[in-house]
Amino acid sequence: DLITITKKYHGTSGRTAKLIVPVKVNIFDKRYWNDGQFTGFFKTILEITEQTGTRRTLVCDSLRNIGMDQDNYRMTIHKQLAPLLKDNQTIYYEIVGFEPSGKSIMPNHDKFVYSYGCEPKEFDVIVYRMTETNALTGTIHESTFSELQEFCDNNNLRLIEPVAQFVYDGNPKSISDFVIRYCEENPYHDEGLLEGLVV
Repeated sequence: DLITITKKYHGTSGRTAKLIVPVKVNIFDKRYWNDGQFTGFFKTILEITEQTGTRRTLVCDSLRNIGMDQDNYRMTIHKQLAPLLKDNQTIYYEIVGFEPSGKSIMPNHDKFVYSYGCEPKEFDVIVYRMTETNALTGTIHESTFSELQEFCDNNNLRLIEPVAQFVYDGNPKSISDFVIRYCEENPYHDEGLLEGLVV
C-alpha cells in the first residue's frame, strides 16, 4: 500500500457532502402522485441533500431545511464547496484562521497564533480527505492523495501539506519511528507548534 503522511493543522473540523438519501413520503404529498406506485400510504424515493457539519454535529441539511438560513463562516464555506461536489461525495477539511469577528478559530498557545497565512477576520479551508459513497451498497471509495490533489488544484482549494509518501514495508514500527523522529526534528509549523502528523 502507498502510505501518505501529512501535517495535522490546528483548525476546527468541517465536512460538506452532497448525498443521495432514501426519503419516505406519504400518499398526501401531491408532488409524487405521478412518480410511481405507493405501498399503502407511503413510498420511498431517493433525494439529494447537501449537508455540512463537524465530526459530531450536523450544522445544516438542505433536504430537511436544517440550518440553511444561518449566516456564519461554516455556511459560507458550505456554499462555496457544495457546488463543487458530485452526488455522493463528501469532502473533509480543517477551518483555520479567524472568525469574521476577529476571534481566532482555535485558541492560541502562549505566543503562537495559528493564522496559517490568514489575515485578521479571514479564514481558510485546508482539505485533507474526500470520499464517494455508493448509495445502493454503502461502499465507500477513499480518494487517493493524488486524486485529492487534482480536485484541490482544479477548484483552487488548499490541500493538507504532505511530509512523506512511500510504499509500506509491512512493519508498523517503521511508520511510528518516522512520525516520532519527524515531530522531534520539526516541532514548529507555520508560526505555531506542529500539532502532529496523520498517516
